[in-house]
Amino acid sequence: MSSPTHSNDAQDISFTSLTDGSPVNCVTTRRTRVDTEGGLNPLLLREFKESMVNKMDKWFARQENMISKVVKEFNEVKQTMNQMSNYFDELNNKTTECLNRLAETEKKVKSLEEHTKTITQLEAKIESMEQHSRQCNVEIQNVPERRNENLIKIVEHIGTSIKQSISPNDIVSVHRVPHADTKSTHPKSIVVKLCSRILRDNILSAARMKKGLYTDDLHINGENRRVYVNEHLTLRNKQLFRSARETAKRCNFRFTWIKHGNILVRECETSRVIAIRSYEDLSKIKSSKSSYRYIVFRCDRDRTATGREEGGGVLVAVRRELRPVRRALPGPVPPIVDCVSVEVPSASREYGREETCNGVTGRCVSIKSCSPFVLMMKTEPISQYRTLLKESHCGFEGNDPMVCCPESTPKSSSSRGLVPPIDVRSKGSARMMNLQSPILSPPTCGVSNATSGRVVGGVNARHGDLPWMGILGYWERSDQRGSNRKIEWRCGGSLVSSRHVLTAAHCIHRKENYLHLVRLGELDLDRDDEADAIDVLIQKAVKHEEYDINTFTNDIGLLVLVTEVEFTGGNTSSHLKVTQLQVVDNRKCKKSYLKYPVMIDDKVLCAEAWGRDSCKGDSGGPLIQPFYNQEKKVYYFYQIGVIAYGRYCADAGYPGVYSRVTYYMPWIQRQIMEN
Repeated sequence: MSSPTHSNDAQDISFTSLTDGSPVNCVTTRRTRVDTEGGLNPLLLREFKESMVNKMDKWFARQENMISKVVKEFNEVKQTMNQMSNYFDELNNKTTECLNRLAETEKKVKSLEEHTKTITQLEAKIESMEQHSRQCNVEIQNVPERRNENLIKIVEHIGTSIKQSISPNDIVSVHRVPHADTKSTHPKSIVVKLCSRILRDNILSAARMKKGLYTDDLHINGENRRVYVNEHLTLRNKQLFRSARETAKRCNFRFTWIKHGNILVRECETSRVIAIRSYEDLSKIKSSKSSYRYIVFRCDRDRTATGREEGGGVLVAVRRELRPVRRALPGPVPPIVDCVSVEVPSASREYGREETCNGVTGRCVSIKSCSPFVLMMKTEPISQYRTLLKESHCGFEGNDPMVCCPESTPKSSSSRGLVPPIDVRSKGSARMMNLQSPILSPPTCGVSNATSGRVVGGVNARHGDLPWMGILGYWERSDQRGSNRKIEWRCGGSLVSSRHVLTAAHCIHRKENYLHLVRLGELDLDRDDEADAIDVLIQKAVKHEEYDINTFTNDIGLLVLVTEVEFTGGNTSSHLKVTQLQVVDNRKCKKSYLKYPVMIDDKVLCAEAWGRDSCKGDSGGPLIQPFYNQEKKVYYFYQIGVIAYGRYCADAGYPGVYSRVTYYMPWIQRQIMEN
């Protein structure tokens, strides 16, 4: 057996045959020589150290490179932050500067506003002074221009024509003035300065009385033209006058005129005069339109129950110390089957003018003078011709509606579909039909024995004047029972059907247990008279679901009687008193109650008269609008309100407030149908 051999650098191990020495399965293995004594080879250690040094150098190089990048980026961020800091400082400075400028601008704006206000006042003052300087002037328009014309002679001829003496000594100066519009083709106006304002006014008055001055009257040859003599207005006032006239025309105002340099408009003879001093005042024309409209309604009743044409409506009245009233009726009042609400303007229209309605030409006449309409109203129910009346209305003459009267009987609107009689806008605002006049009432609707539609002061109602009124009786709040218990008369109401009485919600609120009966047919609670009073027990009291005792909104209620009213006597009130009140614009009314927590809106209307108004005992009573039927010599009354509240009795500057009946018509109809 041979032994292994050794070399210096590596160890080769060979295995030879045990017998003949030949190699068998020789396996050669090379390995690193390790010091047999347990120490590291110096060569290997050196190589390892060199390798580690190289690797560490590379690692440090990479770290230095990364650190340099981070430092560079940090410096860039620092630089950016410094720039932003500078930007912020600059922005702060600019903001401060802007605030300072804004403060200065606000001061300048305030100063400018003050200057503008001063300038406006000065302009108005200059305008007024300019107009005042023309107080002795008249302006003559549309006189043809001629060469070598003698303007003084023309003025003298005008004086002769209007029968007002004008001598040359009366004329301070006379000349033509150019038009403001350079494109105008009309002759230049003649401005005459007179010696006195009185003479100027006399000339203007005489010219108006002439009712038409023409060039032929002035001995001027050529085409005969209309000549106009007016006050000499400034350019601004002329423009304002044109705008006022156009606005007034659109709003159906009948009168627009000039007096002493002031522009005045009026809707009709009985309307208040509105002064137009600026363009802002033109809104007064539109807003005042509602001040001269009466809101009315009429309810028709079942003709099968009356045995007549649709009849038996309800209307209502108001007055200080008001008590209800009732007149003799032929029998039970039939229930309401149809209602119409309308707004009625007080202005009159030109009678007999030609109108076109629905493509049909006719004449604008009183509905009582229009045979086709009279025939239709006698033969057809109101529901069939309501829309046609609305479309055919053309004005109002006194208390009579006017219609566009065709040559033949107008076709009923029943085949075209009818507009619902009552419609309420969303958001709860009142909606009135466009019909401009009240529909003629049937014989039994709103009839009164009153001989006058005007009542001045607070006068006692006579027997039969207001046959639909009642007074509410309450049990006295005491411990007494049975027959010793007394009745207190507190509120009023109006009979709207044989079993229903319209009143105010505050007459019902917290009084349901004490509200006992309605007395009808009483004129004076303190004495007996010819009125045959009857007492009807109350079965149910219904107040509006949204009645608010704090703001007095929705102050309306309905009483359901135990039995239907059927009697032969009638009138009411301790003495029933009536008076005439004027409907007040809601905006004016709202200003009167600004310091009170009340709502003045479309749900109410206001009315007042000096020293006269509804009072505490009137609550729930009605406000009516009368219309006189000249043919039948009788007044028909339309209810427009229910007495709600006010500030004391007839307190100056505080109109009485009434729940607007037209607004609550859907509620009234629903309650009558359900009860």
